[in-house]
Amino acid sequence: MTTKTNRFNEQAAFVLHSRPYRESSAIIDCFTREHGRVSVIAKGCRRQKSTMRGLLQPFLPLLLSYQGQRELKTLTDCEARGFSYTLRDVNLFSAMYINELLLLLLHKEEPFVGLFDVYESVLATLARAEATSPEGALREFEKVLLESLGYGIDWQYDYKTDQLLEKDARYYYQPGFGFTRLEAGSSLLNHPQSFSGEAIASIAASDWHEDMLPQA
Repeated sequence: MTTKTNRFNEQAAFVLHSRPYRESSAIIDCFTREHGRVSVIAKGCRRQKSTMRGLLQPFLPLLLSYQGQRELKTLTDCEARGFSYTLRDVNLFSAMYINELLLLLLHKEEPFVGLFDVYESVLATLARAEATSPEGALREFEKVLLESLGYGIDWQYDYKTDQLLEKDARYYYQPGFGFTRLEAGSSLLNHPQSFSGEAIASIAASDWHEDMLPQA
């Protein structure tokens, strides 16, 4: 909730990155559900007795309260809103990769509610014991991220002909435009940006089974 005094109370959030500030404080880059990427200064959080010390960690669902009119806000309260997602090995590195994408690509204080929900869902997937391969979760997040930033891909129509894509045909992806059908004998049939119509339909339906992922 936002008030006229620029106070933001109990915002669902995750820590993306933190860096020390002065002797005992830190600057925290957060991903919030209602306000997107927000930077806050957590005063005294690095002190041994600080209640925030163990909370301001990546992959822990939080409720943050902060205030301020400038780009760098002041954190006033922090509490957990759930258990931390336990991530190991390749799944941990995958989650760190997602955090880097958000840090690099999101403008500050621009809401991405749907993307936030997908982010949390991906963390839950990566935290499952049986989640030995992160490929599907990562591809789904990248797809939603592109759509959220206004770079969504048309998975249904040939951009040159406006015809529906056919599963038994093969298509070339032209960056900035979309997919276009390749005819037999085309030199692009084996290009890395060439995909079967079946694979494209699979991506559109978020069917990320390994045998359905596009192959170069």
